[in-house]
Parts: sequence; C-alpha cells; structure tokens
Amino acid sequence: MPPSRTRSNNSGSNGNVATGKNLVRAMLLLGVASLAINFRYYSKIRGAIVGPSDESFDSSDSSSTVIGGGGSSLISKGMGMSVLSSSVRKSENADTKGHRKGKKPKKTFDGELAGGQLIKKDKKGNTVVKVITALNKEDLGDAAGDDDNTQGDMTLEEAIKGREPIIRVLKEAGIQDFDAATVAKLPMWEQVEKLYGKGPVVYGLDTCEAFRNSVPPEDASLASSGIFNSGTNTLAMYMNANCIMPENKKERYGGMRWQVPWGKHMVAKRKWTNTVKSDRKVNKTTVMPIVAIRDPYSWMQSLCRHPYATKWHHTAKHCPNLVPNQDDLDLFPYLENTVPARIDYPERAEHWDSLVHLYNDWYGQYFRADYPRLMVRFEDLLFNVHEMVETVCTCVGGVPREKQFAYVVDSGKFGPGHPEKGASQHTNLIGAMVKYGTDKLRFKGMTDEDLLFAHENLDPELMAAFQYEVPPPP
Repeated sequence: MPPSRTRSNNSGSNGNVATGKNLVRAMLLLGVASLAINFRYYSKIRGAIVGPSDESFDSSDSSSTVIGGGGSSLISKGMGMSVLSSSVRKSENADTKGHRKGKKPKKTFDGELAGGQLIKKDKKGNTVVKVITALNKEDLGDAAGDDDNTQGDMTLEEAIKGREPIIRVLKEAGIQDFDAATVAKLPMWEQVEKLYGKGPVVYGLDTCEAFRNSVPPEDASLASSGIFNSGTNTLAMYMNANCIMPENKKERYGGMRWQVPWGKHMVAKRKWTNTVKSDRKVNKTTVMPIVAIRDPYSWMQSLCRHPYATKWHHTAKHCPNLVPNQDDLDLFPYLENTVPARIDYPERAEHWDSLVHLYNDWYGQYFRADYPRLMVRFEDLLFNVHEMVETVCTCVGGVPREKQFAYVVDSGKFGPGHPEKGASQHTNLIGAMVKYGTDKLRFKGMTDEDLLFAHENLDPELMAAFQYEVPPPP
C-alpha cells in the first residue's frame, strides 16, 4: 500500500505540472488569437477610412505679382469634414523608427547641391539629373531649330540685350559660359511677359491659413500633383531642394513628398478612394497638394510626343487634333464631331469628349476643390521659379532649406515611366525657355477647326486665373 500511495502522490504532482503547462499554452494561444482578431478589425477600419488602394499612378514627368483665389469654398461642409478628420487622425502618419535610440535619423534631402544646381541620382547611384554649366546649342534639344544666319556677328553683349532677366536666372543657376548665337535663341523678356504676365501666379493662397490652422505642424507636408507633361517631377525637386517643414521630423525629406498619396496624375475626385500603395498609412488631410498646370496649347503638343496613359486617335500629321479632319476620318471612320480622349487609370479609365474637355475637367476638379490646395504654373518653373517656390513654401508654413536657392537645369523626367533621356526626348530648362518663351510654336499641328473648338470650349475661368490667352477665332 505505501508504494501505491507514493505512486499516487507522484502522479498527482505530475498532473499539476501538466495542467500548468496546458494553462500556459492556452493563454498563449488566446493571446495570439486576440492579436489576430484585433489586426483583422483594425485592417477593416483602416480600409473604411482610406478606401481601396490602387497601384501608384506615377510616370517616373524680376517683379513678382502673386495671384490667389478660390477662397469661397473654404468654409463649405466638405472643408469642415476634412478639418475634423485631420484632428481625429492627428498621429496616423507618425513614424518614429528613425528616432529610436541607435537608429539613424531620417534623410531630409533627396539630392545633392553643386554651384546652385540640384543633382539627383537613382537608387543604383546613377546620375539622372546632372549639372549644366554652359549655354550651348546641344542643350537646347529639339528647341534649337535651324541655324539662323541673320544673327551674323552679333556680340554676346548685343545678344543679352532685352534678355537680362533670363540671363540673370541662368547665372544664378550656375551657368557660367554663354555663346552669343545660343543666347540669341532665348526669348526676349517682353515676349515672356506678353505670354504669362509679370511674375508668378499661385492660385489658392487664401487656403493656406486653413491648412496651417487645422494640421499640426509636426504632421504637415506638401506634395506635387498634375497631369502628364505638366512638370510634376521638376516641381517636386524644386520644393524638396528649397523648402522644409521644420516641425515635421516624422516623414522623409522634411515633409516634401514626391507626390500626393492618391497619385500625382490621378483625378482629384478620386482623392478619397485611390491610395498609392506606399502611402497607405498617410493621413491625406495633412498633405497640401501643389498642383502644376500648364498652357493648354503647349500641353497638348507635349502630349503628342509623350502621351503616357492618355489615349486618343491621332496621327503625326494632325496633332493635337480636337476636331477630326478628312485624314482622321479616313483612318478612324467611327469618329464624329470631336476626338474623344481617355486616361487609362488602374482599375478604371476616365473618359472625355476631347483633350480640351480632359484639361478642363482634370484641373477644374482642383480649381474648385473644397479643401486647401495650391496651383502653380509650369511656365513659372522656367521664368519665375525662385519667387514661386518661396511663396508656396512660406504659405504652407515651411522655411527655406538652404541659403542658396537650388535650380533644376537638367530635364526633370527620368525613371521607368519615361523614355531614355536624349536631345530629342526631354527638354531641359534652357531648351524649355526657348520653346515656351514665345508663341512661335504654340499652335503647331492644329487646324483652324481645332483652334475654333479650343476657343469655344476652354474653361474661361481657368484661362483667366492663370493668365493663359485664348486667341480669337481664326
């Protein structure tokens, strides 16, 4: 009997140990299950807030008179909802990993500076935006045109006369060597002012105060947006090189984002339903869109060369084409009164009656938005960029990054979304000044019917706000 009692006591002890182990296992399993349930729950909540995520739609292209506008919608119901959302989700886009002990702080500048210019490298270390220090014909790209013998033996001093503001910009940008024949191809300053007025245009300045008051400075950031061929890459590089949100220590590059979280080329109406995959955790109400707009006539010409995801029926002989001519009808007999256009966005395309309707609607959505945003001109990236960038930076609560302003002289188009660089592919600052500083090529490729259609259908409010002249009917 005693041995039996001994075995019984040992068995009871082992049973207690086994029970304890089972209890520990059960608690661990319960904890794991709880974590899984919470993860699924918060994932659903996050999806309800941000909406479905599409693939990033990124193609990776003097005196100062500043004009603001668009303030009446600021106090609308939609704007109030945005402000409330900002306060509720104040810390949503916080990322403190880079500030933990032993971790390197986040990089605040994406590039290098050299002699007043920005240098940018890709992830492999290859230089994609280089320094240009001489004004040569090869730097003009396809804007060089034919040699003009009428310049004769013009001296450099004679060539500069009437172009002083442009030469001043180029010198500030680090251009050191000037060739008289090439300088003579630059536009006269009076031609630039005739096309674009005196000084930069920044639309939406009266929405900056609402942005600064509703978004905590440690969360505030700005990001570029714009339709294809509007200079979004160059705009983003200028802001990154010359502005920083001093309180924003959480995000890369000091609150200077490459694109808006809903995709820089995405239509604004899909702001709340489209999210770039890399920006799923970003609170969209803390991001101020900086939208690049461009003269619709030169924009359509650029689209003919680089359509990206924009689709419409056209030929090299007739482009831009708004109204089909006989050649168009012979090739595309299903066309009627206009040439429809679409953008093949991920998951769902957007359709318009013509390129003009596309332009009106795409920019009109930002122009009449009920949330803070700024709209700047592509042309001011060429001729008034210093004043424009400083105005935008100050308005949103930023400060200059460096004492010396950094210019982007090389082409801003690079990456897998753009063809390989070359003189015939992309235009740098100098070539763009030549090409877009006069109206010599502004209507190239368009018929009288196209010009009449543009005159009758371009949004007059947009044209007036950004000082783009619509020519009278032919």
